[in-house]
Amino acid sequence: MHALASRIGPDYVLPACALLVLPVAIIAPLMTTWLAILAALACLPHLRVGEFASRPTYLLFAGAAGFLIVWGAASAFWSVTPDHSLRKAGELAGFTIGGMALLLGARRVSAAGRDRIAMAVLIGLLITLITIAFEKISQGALGNFIAGPSEGRLSTLSHLNRAASLLAIFSWITVALLWRRLPIAAIAALIAVTFGVLMLLDPSTPVLAFAIAGMMFVSARLWPGASGIALAAIVFVLFLGAPFAESISNAVSTLLDSVGITESTIRHRLDIWAFVSERIADRPLTGWGLDSSRAIPGGDAVIANDAGEIPNLLATKLPLHPHNATLQFWVELGLPGALIASLIVSLAILAAARAANDVAVRGALLAAIAAALVVGQMSYGIWQGWWLSTLCLLAAFVVAAGSPERKSGG
Repeated sequence: MHALASRIGPDYVLPACALLVLPVAIIAPLMTTWLAILAALACLPHLRVGEFASRPTYLLFAGAAGFLIVWGAASAFWSVTPDHSLRKAGELAGFTIGGMALLLGARRVSAAGRDRIAMAVLIGLLITLITIAFEKISQGALGNFIAGPSEGRLSTLSHLNRAASLLAIFSWITVALLWRRLPIAAIAALIAVTFGVLMLLDPSTPVLAFAIAGMMFVSARLWPGASGIALAAIVFVLFLGAPFAESISNAVSTLLDSVGITESTIRHRLDIWAFVSERIADRPLTGWGLDSSRAIPGGDAVIANDAGEIPNLLATKLPLHPHNATLQFWVELGLPGALIASLIVSLAILAAARAANDVAVRGALLAAIAAALVVGQMSYGIWQGWWLSTLCLLAAFVVAAGSPERKSGG
């Protein structure tokens, strides 16, 4: 395998990932983990220790990630699920090594390799858009074929929730890679079609993520010097305000009442975040332990309405994870974990803001990160393997799209 990886390298592996990441998200989204693992293994033989040591940002990122892993492992001493905490710390070490391999591999992509990535990501995006449109027209025929009849699922298209989230993120990577290769009218049409396809689906978070990413893209073009700093500042404020989520949730709930919005998923999110805020206050410094959200006391209690009735037996106060990355860092790893996590995210944002000379490309990269932040703040558990793999691949494509041109074979 090592010999094969040595011959293939980032110039071919990353285009393959660009082609497959979105279609895989439709068919078997959890396989994204294996896609990232194979890509990282293929990049490893091409890395040079000196190249890593010469990049202060990567060293700082690796150091911050290392601290987070050590702190997470140490949390097993006070965790409510010590076995989960230790196991997850080991997994995070693997993801960190793989993620760094992908980043450094992306730095070595040649101009020809970037052309391959651009073509591959466009083909993958088009396949995804066509497939989702077919699923909508056929009332979930592909999902029914893969997972059986839709009984027991949220809807005939619920299997596309993860695919929609990845579409909202990686479509902006497509914009970044194709900006100098396609007419602006073609790129605008691609953005419009992607937004239209997202609107066909059930989950609202990907639509919101795509829209906010679009605003980030526009603002980055209007204020190129300030947009990255502003996004990093927003992340800092989110981490700073996380312990006060209960008060914020109550205020948002009151606002929703005043405008007549009663969507159950929004209400459930607010209830989850309020409960997690209470648990953060119980252990603000140490947290409850890495990957312990599923076992925090009281989390399995069913939520009742104001009249004391229980409208939905599945609506618990903390179902597996907080559905908010910032709150999950706080409730599981306390203040040290939250600070280090905010540092890692801020480093990624500021690096993307410096990645490309072209203002539009830089804006598209920041837009992709903004979309990932929205999804992470409203949907998935931050430690889910497929989600961490998605973020690693996202980082690699950001680096590949923004890196200076390299000659083929360089």
